[in-house]
Amino acid sequence: MRINKNSRSIITRSLFFMIALFAAVSLNAQIEINKNLQDIVLRDDKGGNINGNEWKSSDLKNILNIVFYVAPSQQKDVEPLLNKIDSAGYSRESIKVTMIINTEATWIPNGIIEGKVKGRAKEDTTKSYVLDKDEVLLNGWNLSEDNPNIIVVDAAGKVIFFFNEELNDDIKNKLLTIIENEIKKEEF
Repeated sequence: MRINKNSRSIITRSLFFMIALFAAVSLNAQIEINKNLQDIVLRDDKGGNINGNEWKSSDLKNILNIVFYVAPSQQKDVEPLLNKIDSAGYSRESIKVTMIINTEATWIPNGIIEGKVKGRAKEDTTKSYVLDKDEVLLNGWNLSEDNPNIIVVDAAGKVIFFFNEELNDDIKNKLLTIIENEIKKEEF
C-alpha cells in the first residue's frame, strides 16, 4: 500500500504534535512518592533563598525536609501545622522546614512580600524561606495553586509524602506521624 504525499504530511504533523505533547508533559513532572523531585534552581529574577542566594531542589537531601509551597494568602492555613512541628522540638540536625512563597499568586508587589518574608526569616531562624517569583516550581512540579502544597523528602532525596488539597486534622496528624517515623528511622 502506498501512502500519498498528503497522507504523509498529515502523519508527519501528527508525529510532531505527539512529540511536542510528550515534551510538554515531561517538563511538568508530577511529584511521585518514592522518587526524587525534578531538579529545579531558583535564582535571580526567578527567585531563590530570601538571603539572595540561589535555591536548588537537589539540596533537599541528607536530612528530613518538609517543604511548604504556598501563595502568600495560604500562609495562615499552614501556620497551625508549622506551630505543631515547632512545638514538637525536633532538632535542626533531624529536620529542615522550607517555606516557599509563590509571589506570583498575589497582586501585592514582590518588594513588599520580600520585605515581610525577610522580617519573618529574621524572627524565625528555624526555617528556610524561599521566593518563587515566576511560578517555576508551581509549573515544574505541577503543584496546586488553590491549596497549600506539602512535600516531605527523606534524607536520601526521595519524596515520601505529598499533599496539595485542603488541610484537615487527619492530614496534619498523618504528616506528624510520618515525621516521627522518619526521625526514628534515621536514629538507627
